[in-house]
Amino acid sequence: MLGIDITGLAKGNYSATVAVTAPGATNSPTTITVNLTVQAPTITLTPSSIPLSVVRTQASPGNQTVAVGNTGDSTLNYTTSVTSGGSWLSVFSGGSNAVAPAGSANLVLAFNTTALAKGVYVGTVNVIDANATNTPQTVTVTLTVTAPIITRAPAALTFTAKRTQNPVPNTQTITLQNTGDATMDWSAAASMSNGAGWLAVSPVSGTLGAGGSTSLTVTITSSALASGSYNGSITITAPTATNSPQVTSVALTVNPAPTISIGAGATSFTGARF
Repeated sequence: MLGIDITGLAKGNYSATVAVTAPGATNSPTTITVNLTVQAPTITLTPSSIPLSVVRTQASPGNQTVAVGNTGDSTLNYTTSVTSGGSWLSVFSGGSNAVAPAGSANLVLAFNTTALAKGVYVGTVNVIDANATNTPQTVTVTLTVTAPIITRAPAALTFTAKRTQNPVPNTQTITLQNTGDATMDWSAAASMSNGAGWLAVSPVSGTLGAGGSTSLTVTITSSALASGSYNGSITITAPTATNSPQVTSVALTVNPAPTISIGAGATSFTGARF
């Protein structure tokens, strides 16, 4: 009886001979040739690299499918493991399967990105079969989380007016920029800490592409205000921005109107008739 031990042998073809000797036999020794084929699965991944992009706080990307193929000559019995990436990357389905030679199976990956900050994230999923010629094989997911960034100038506006009048000029401009890498839907609102109706901003909403800018006009209507100091603010909000909201403070001073003063003494004139 011949025994075969393939421990440590790589996939391939092997040949060996066994000599059989019997003293006195007319054909001793006799040689027996033993041919051995070691079969093994081979893992292929299509694709093996997945680039993704998502805007911060927006819906996560949809599931992605990887075809796990077997180009070997025996059945591939694979399992999977998320080896890096954290909780934003997971195996949705097809995490283990048996794949016949020349066959394939679907590995589906899922993503939960809504809590991620702006930046680039890399995750990996290993596909493993201890009998495969090239285990493990890795799927690499590169995720870019983009976000707008609110930049506004100036951070403070100051106006001065006389009572019963509006400031001259009664408007100033805030420059609004999106210095991030994603489109920014923004809104602007005026609020007043004291007094009412004296502060307004226009426009009150809009959209800025990455790198874009626009101007907001701040208008003061102070003719109905009493003398004194007034404070308000312009708040700019963009839900997906990394630094929302941003505030520009507005200070208004209403000075008393000038008054005419006449002295209490009497003035007399003397003239001669001609």
